[in-house]
Amino acid sequence: VTFLPQTITNSTTVLACEGEIIQLDGPTTGSNYLWAPTNGIDNPTSPTSMLTVQEGTYTYTLTYTDEVGCTALYVKSFIGQPSVTTNIIVTGETSFCEGEPSNVVLDAGSGFISYIWFMEEDDSFTANTQTIMPTTAGTYYVVVGDGSNSSCSGIPSPPITISSVTTSNPMIIVDGGLEFCLGATTTLTITGNNQSVEWYSANLSGEPTGSVLFVGASFETGSTGNYVAVVTDNNGCITQSNNVQTNLLPALP
Repeated sequence: VTFLPQTITNSTTVLACEGEIIQLDGPTTGSNYLWAPTNGIDNPTSPTSMLTVQEGTYTYTLTYTDEVGCTALYVKSFIGQPSVTTNIIVTGETSFCEGEPSNVVLDAGSGFISYIWFMEEDDSFTANTQTIMPTTAGTYYVVVGDGSNSSCSGIPSPPITISSVTTSNPMIIVDGGLEFCLGATTTLTITGNNQSVEWYSANLSGEPTGSVLFVGASFETGSTGNYVAVVTDNNGCITQSNNVQTNLLPALP
C-alpha cells in the first residue's frame, strides 16, 4: 500500500482594499470544492468564486479532491486595508414627476475633509459639498477624502439613481357637443387609470379657479362654462388637462 502525501498549496498573500471584489484563483483540475470560512465568498463550492474583501487579515482554505482522488488544500490569505469611502444617505424620494422640482437630498456623511460628486450621465457635473440636491435624473456617486495617502482612498461610493417619472397628458373628451339647448347636457371625460380627477371652472388663461366642482373621471354639465380637470395619475404626479368651453344656446322665440 502506498500512501500519497496530502497536497497543501500556500498562495501568496494579497493586499487589497476593503470592499474590493477579487476572483479567487484556486486549482480547477479537481472536484468537490469547498472554501472555509465562507464569509465574503459568493459561491463557496467554486474554486474561482468572487470574494468581497473585508477589513483585517483573513486566510481562506479550499478543500478539494485532487486528480488522484486525495484530499488537497489550497490556502489563500488577504490583508484588507480600510477603504476611504462612504455610503450615501438619501432623504426624500429618489423619483420625481417630470417638470416638478426634486426634493431629494444626498448626504455623503460627515468626518471627511473633501467631497467630489459625480453623475455618470454627465461628465460636466460636479459638486464639492457634503450634501447635494439633484435636479436632474441620473446616477450619482461621491468620492471622499480624509487627508491620508492610503492606496485605498479615492474609492467611489455605491451609486444612487434618481429617476424622473413621465407624466400623462390628459385631454378632455366631449360627449354631447359643446353647444346644447336648455334641458340638455354634455359630458366631459378624462380617460385612463388615474388616482383622482378634479373638475374646476377655468379662467381666461385656462387655469383652475374657485373650488372643486366635481370629483370623478366624467363631469356632466348643462350650463355655459369654461372647464378644466386636475389629474393625479397612478404615479402620484399631478397634471392639468386642456380647457373646454361649453355654451347653453338661447331658446328660440
